[in-house]
Amino acid sequence: MSYFLTEEQEAIRDVARRFTEKEVKPRALEIDGPNGHEVIRDLGKKMGDLGFFRLSMPESDGGMAAAKTTVLLVYEELAKESAALAIHLVLNGAFSSVLLGLPPAKEKWFEKVMSGDASMSASGTDPRGAANYSEWSDLAVKEGDHFILNGAKSYCSGAPYADLIVVFGLYQGNMWAFPIECGTVGFTVAEDRKMGLGTTFGALTLTDVRVPVSHCLEVPDWVKDRKLVGPTGKSAYTVLDISAMALGIAEGVFEKTLEYARERTNAGSPILSLGAIQVKFAKMKAQIEAVRNMLYNAVRLLDEGRVDKMLNHMVKPLATEMAVDVARDCMQIYGGSGYCIETGIERYLRDAMGLTIGEGSNDMHWSTVSAMMDMPGARPGSF
Repeated sequence: MSYFLTEEQEAIRDVARRFTEKEVKPRALEIDGPNGHEVIRDLGKKMGDLGFFRLSMPESDGGMAAAKTTVLLVYEELAKESAALAIHLVLNGAFSSVLLGLPPAKEKWFEKVMSGDASMSASGTDPRGAANYSEWSDLAVKEGDHFILNGAKSYCSGAPYADLIVVFGLYQGNMWAFPIECGTVGFTVAEDRKMGLGTTFGALTLTDVRVPVSHCLEVPDWVKDRKLVGPTGKSAYTVLDISAMALGIAEGVFEKTLEYARERTNAGSPILSLGAIQVKFAKMKAQIEAVRNMLYNAVRLLDEGRVDKMLNHMVKPLATEMAVDVARDCMQIYGGSGYCIETGIERYLRDAMGLTIGEGSNDMHWSTVSAMMDMPGARPGSF
């Protein structure tokens, strides 16, 4: 893929690759363990020192204003060892852009988040669902110069170890962003265990949480008057990010398994000499390269200002389903050891399954593609 990367992009990719190999790989299994929160925050501080969180931020705010292609390269490298850490980069290096529109929160938290000294998260999933906004209840009412928030949010990645959470919810049928510091009276975060992608989800409960109106931001290009705005992909903020993580997962487990197959013997010869195993690897390689080309074609169009919304919605389910297929086949090649947690191979399958759901389940994206193709009765299923 280097044939179209700039020297700067290759240099940043190589920094991410060395960081992943040196810092992330030795601690990848810890991220799934009981001290996972601390590990992510510790590695996050090192990512802050490298400037990873500043990649997509404007230069006027101390960022690098990097092309989206550059950012995806970093996600891809991190996900080779830990998709959970790549998600941490999304939360603090992509979603943190919302702080730019929230002056009080920006003043207090932006530099801390950029440096890795603090961690933030963003929560937009209602217990009723993630995209059926018309069925949501209003989260906020206005009382003088404050919003009073009552409700709940589900599946908030990074919430159990966050210092600040930007909660998205409705006020009079319109979407708003409410920055809430963890520890605020009436704001509780309970941990929900999940299958993969490290650590735990946060289940948020808001009971008479007071937030100054001046600290909040209306998001009119998301939901207005209980109707979805730009339902054909305009708001699909991290679809390509998730796809890059899926590509990294597939590459990471593929590389480990290929090395294993060269060393593991049967009848005195490497199992890689077996025809059935060779075909598996050849097919997996083809799947990986097909997704790589599709993904980086999509992001190059985005960087050139020629966004192909349908392509974005197609690449996410294809990339994540490919990652599931590759991770499953690799685990099968490992045999019993691949099924054991200690080898770290089964983790790739669990992580890949999570990405088929995150940022809109794959079925939602296929429904959106169907609608964009003007199929009879089809309607967008994802944002």
